[in-house]
Amino acid sequence: MTLFLDIETLPAPPKLEPLLRKIYEAKSRQTSSFERFLHGTSLSGNYGQILCIGYAQHEGAATLISGSEPEILRTFWKLVSADTLFVGHNAFDFDLPFILKRSVIHEIKPTVDIQFHRGTNQPIYDTMREWDSWGTKSTSLDHLAKILGIPTPKSSINGSQVWDYHRAGRDQEIFEYCLRDVVAVRSIYYRLTFQQSSANKTK
Repeated sequence: MTLFLDIETLPAPPKLEPLLRKIYEAKSRQTSSFERFLHGTSLSGNYGQILCIGYAQHEGAATLISGSEPEILRTFWKLVSADTLFVGHNAFDFDLPFILKRSVIHEIKPTVDIQFHRGTNQPIYDTMREWDSWGTKSTSLDHLAKILGIPTPKSSINGSQVWDYHRAGRDQEIFEYCLRDVVAVRSIYYRLTFQQSSANKTK
């Protein structure tokens, strides 16, 4: 079965700030503030945390997993035990490694052994890498959707704003944005593989 996915992430939790301050202060060249450094941990599975995972299995509706990070991970691995193809935009270098690192940190064993083979589209089909032929260029999801004439999921919010929205108590808008990403990824996948889909809906 094919799983389309997208994750939204947050910076490291407060309990890690003392450690991160030591790492920040040990840097020989500090070109930004600690606040900016901390914000950047949302892109690292080493310290950042998952706010939600959006997913759709094959032709099913796009659905969201939220809650505490351990709860999110346990639910995710339970759901994907039968999936053989994971599809996402930058999923090879970001979404799936992030999920796997957080799973190890929380001692939650994956139900699937996801193999990372750069330059192939099994068991991970990365729409960004496939579009750019695994080269050095990286076409964003927003840009690729526009190129292909697919509704962009970035109309009201983008990934760089997730932390600000979360601090403002606007998680529901983040969740809706995550689901739009999943729908866009599925549409792009079907275009890239010359298939048809009638499943692009959310709930």
